[in-house]
Amino acid sequence: LKNCLIAACQRQGILPVIYETENNFDFKYAIDCGMQATPIYGDVEVEDVDEETGEITVHTENRIIDYDGDFLYYDSSILAEMYGDMDYSSGKRVSKKRKIVVIEDIAYSMNEILDLQDEGEIQQPVCFIWDSVGSIPSFKSVVSKTGNNMFDAGAISVAFNTLLNNRIPASRRINNPYTNTFVCVNKIWNDSMNSMGGLPSIELKGGKSIFFAARLILHLP
Repeated sequence: LKNCLIAACQRQGILPVIYETENNFDFKYAIDCGMQATPIYGDVEVEDVDEETGEITVHTENRIIDYDGDFLYYDSSILAEMYGDMDYSSGKRVSKKRKIVVIEDIAYSMNEILDLQDEGEIQQPVCFIWDSVGSIPSFKSVVSKTGNNMFDAGAISVAFNTLLNNRIPASRRINNPYTNTFVCVNKIWNDSMNSMGGLPSIELKGGKSIFFAARLILHLP
């Protein structure tokens, strides 16, 4: 579904912005699904080990090192490199850089891209695609060195409040030149402990802030 969505966006002149925080995006598979992406080749050092002697030799091979096209792609390492110096408790950039991507980085990046659209640097609709909610911690969880679900749910509620309730819905106004969309995959599970009437309830990793803001929800077994 995600790959077909990316391809559909490109066909319609919509810029897909891909946030891959599960770090398993397969460009070859996405291209098979219709995504337009051109491989970029470069020299890569490869080690060969002689099974008999254990001797290691290094040689260079020309391999695919990246892809180019009408899309923006961010995985965890790219996001950490771009926003790892952001201290979200103070709202300032600091000298010490964290290596772990956090929930707030996604929202910060989305706001930056929407700002570029407002300023005319991006002149097309945008579709943000995040896979997936629940795959990365909040800034507070990282700083406190704990995996706290309440911290993460609170971070999603605060960081995405303006995006979900203002900036993206406002793009649907008739006087707005571009209509923007946010699509995300959310980790869920059935909670039978807190169920009513014997039926398990669906719980969402990171809380229900995005769930309650959604216009369309697909539950896939």
